[in-house]
Amino acid sequence: MKNQNFSLPLFTVFLTAFPLWLPLFLWIGCQLTGRIPPHDSAGLYEKHWNIQFSADWKEAYHADSGPSFHGDGERYSIYENVSGSSISDSGIPFIKGRNDTIKEAFQSMADTLGVEEEKQPDFTEPCIWARLSGEGGDYLVMLFVPEENKLFVAERLT
Repeated sequence: MKNQNFSLPLFTVFLTAFPLWLPLFLWIGCQLTGRIPPHDSAGLYEKHWNIQFSADWKEAYHADSGPSFHGDGERYSIYENVSGSSISDSGIPFIKGRNDTIKEAFQSMADTLGVEEEKQPDFTEPCIWARLSGEGGDYLVMLFVPEENKLFVAERLT
């Protein structure tokens, strides 16, 4: 008789706790089978800056300052498979030539986020760049290196 009374509360506890563990088990299963798509920051850049990234661009590298309750922080991405025509189609106002402010912004962001030197743009190569500014000191800097078909993106949200 005592075993029957003990098993009923144990079964109730299991049924109550199971829904809390189910999402964790599903997430672990998706991670192990590779069903969760890789990280891509394009949607965040598009949302914050009202711009359009090409679907052909593939994010090859990403670094950020981590999650933030307020949505602030820094992001650094490298996109590959970027062509001059897709840059023109993006509608982003790129400027040709070197700019020391852009170089400093990329180097500062790379230092802050611990980006390896081989993942940083080579400023000796010909490039085009764009800088979008927002309120409160927010900015997005993009650097396209045609020789490498790469787009480097650095974003700071305050």
